[in-house]
Amino acid sequence: LWSEKRISVQELAKYPELDMRSMGCWLSKEIPGNFKRIGCVELIDPEKRLDKAYLTEITLKSTFSTMRFMLEQAAIRQIPVRSVALPILGTGNQGIELYYIAVPLIHQCIRALETIEGLEEITFFERNPFKAEELIQILKETVDAKNEAVPEVFISYCNAQSRIAYQMRDAVTRNG
Repeated sequence: LWSEKRISVQELAKYPELDMRSMGCWLSKEIPGNFKRIGCVELIDPEKRLDKAYLTEITLKSTFSTMRFMLEQAAIRQIPVRSVALPILGTGNQGIELYYIAVPLIHQCIRALETIEGLEEITFFERNPFKAEELIQILKETVDAKNEAVPEVFISYCNAQSRIAYQMRDAVTRNG
């Protein structure tokens, strides 16, 4: 954000509109520019960043629910949040396949749009054009399947166990 928009997240964090760092998140005061606020989810302890399994587990299990909690709290406190721009976490340095992040994230976002007062739009963004195209396809497939049952299982695994996880996913899918 600093190199492209000259926005210092560190400075915004000093005086947030909604300070819930004890819960791992905060929401900035209004800022001039392309978007009004920055919502920040800070769940990763810098001391544990070397442990890739920990990083992946925390990112996947906590980010979705913490982001939604922050938006719910903003609505309760009458801090207007109409739209959200959201990166797809975990698909960069963590190397998690986009599909495994995007599908549960899309479902969480649909639930947030349905339940959080005032929230009208969530926009995903991805700088890599190939990943962006893949994300568009996943989004279309997910929205087209919206009338079907929402997945009830999220399989968390480390890269070393990806073969077993894929087999588990296939077995669960085959059995409805």
